Amino acid sequence: MERYQFHSAREFFEAARLAAIDNRRALDQLRVLEDGGAGTGGGYGVHVRTTPEPDRIAMLIAAKAERKERLGIRIERNERLMDAAGVVIYGRNWDGFAGIAALLGDTVADVMHWYYLDCRKWEEVSALVHLSASRCRQMRNSAMDIVDGYGLPRVLEGVGIACE
Repeated sequence: MERYQFHSAREFFEAARLAAIDNRRALDQLRVLEDGGAGTGGGYGVHVRTTPEPDRIAMLIAAKAERKERLGIRIERNERLMDAAGVVIYGRNWDGFAGIAALLGDTVADVMHWYYLDCRKWEEVSALVHLSASRCRQMRNSAMDIVDGYGLPRVLEGVGIACE
């Protein structure tokens, strides 16, 4: 498991939420590139009005391939952080037998997942778990306290006090 340097659970989960938001944008950009046609600029506003020279076509195709590669790297980096957050929430296998789910219950874990990894608004999260938005935020705060109490590196490794 990759090591992360965050000062608090809140900082970690906010970074995971930003990664999830960024991933959506990056995936949208990737779809535009893939739907943009071979070598036409892929949605960047590059429109060829006359038959371009072969060198120009090769340059556009190479630029598009490079952009796709960079987006892929960005998506992979975001997904690693999101996966780490999932481990903290549900445990190493995302099965709910560890992490926040085991410590505070599935509802708290789901609140964390829907808000931080699915980027839902508090009103949406509250409707999904049939609790008020303020109660969902209280659950989030409890989860943050638990993770800070154990320490993020220990939770990421699946180590609890009982395992010592």
